[in-house]
Amino acid sequence: MSTRSTARANAVIASAILATILTGCGGSSTDLDAAAVVEQLAAQGLPITHTVTYTDATDPNKLLGRPGGYTSKAAFDDQRVAKAAGTTEGDVGRGGSVEVFADAGEAEERAEYISGIAKSSPLFAEYDYVKGNVVVRVSKELPPADAAAFEAALDKIVE
Repeated sequence: MSTRSTARANAVIASAILATILTGCGGSSTDLDAAAVVEQLAAQGLPITHTVTYTDATDPNKLLGRPGGYTSKAAFDDQRVAKAAGTTEGDVGRGGSVEVFADAGEAEERAEYISGIAKSSPLFAEYDYVKGNVVVRVSKELPPADAAAFEAALDKIVE
């Protein structure tokens, strides 16, 4: 095999390996937007009430549609969480939120970023679940078993 052929074969192999890594070894993802994921969570019996669907103009994080940001975001209230003083519509502390990304790698990066913030202070603690290209953020006010129901539901939505 010539040097040129070997180099080409190595490039093809490297590309295949990289594609496998970037798709998360299974490539779980969804074509649903964040609002539809919230609807699916509610359809699975989670006590979700009032929801907010963000636009690039209303997104509090200024990540919607921007490089490395999510492609859609929606927030929801959970009936089991009391609305604490000082919280506003869309705060994760009132229930949670869903962020959908272009790919699983971006979703993982976002979850790691949020986790880093939460480790800096208990004030920012929350439950975060990632499946494929979706991040579901859930209020720390819920007991662990109630929060885990969001993860179980997400596993059924994103396959």
